[in-house]
Amino acid sequence: PQIELNNCHLKSSTITSTGGARVGGLIGWTSGYNKQDDGPVDTHISITNCSVEDCTITAKGSVGAIIGHAGANPATYHTITGCTVKECALTSTDDGGWRVGVVVGTANVGEVTIKNITTDNNTVTQTGKTAPEGQSNLYGRFVPGQTGKLTLGDVQIQNDSPLSQNKRPGIARALDLSLQILDGYDGTCYTFLIKGCVKACRFGSWGGRADTGTAFGARRPAPRRHDGT
Repeated sequence: PQIELNNCHLKSSTITSTGGARVGGLIGWTSGYNKQDDGPVDTHISITNCSVEDCTITAKGSVGAIIGHAGANPATYHTITGCTVKECALTSTDDGGWRVGVVVGTANVGEVTIKNITTDNNTVTQTGKTAPEGQSNLYGRFVPGQTGKLTLGDVQIQNDSPLSQNKRPGIARALDLSLQILDGYDGTCYTFLIKGCVKACRFGSWGGRADTGTAFGARRPAPRRHDGT
């Protein structure tokens, strides 16, 4: 499908979520579908000449003025062009890695292109966290797995490894295990090898969460949390 938002404007609004949602001013969460036996369903999302101004958005999850979580499946393609974000206060209360951005909170395993964005006097904060040094504030985090692409203007952002910046899955981080990524991050779980184990282990990164945006959001079934085997 082709989803187009043209000249959509959100002004002087407050969005608050305490239940672990991915929240955006216009779109909460996006995902295509690429299962081989009955897919793929390529989803193309175009956001053009839209604006979010004088808004306060707070959530316990990824937060962006335009999209909260972009591209939870590889068959998802975004183009965000000519948009404006001004006078917005964007806050995540998530206790994981940094995930709040002026345009997109999380860019995941799909493709995201952001061009010709006007921003002014916005704040991005996350409880107990500090924004990654030297990173553009247009996005919060980039978790590409093996397929994700993030382009700002004409510059393609290099992969931000899920093992960098203390982003290993919580149980492994707590045990300080040495990990080798096998399949990266698929939008639900990391798949990795714990050195010394016979089998690969798969750990869930979150339970099911609602996803909120003023244009549209999406709810998916809660993924199972997997324990290592």
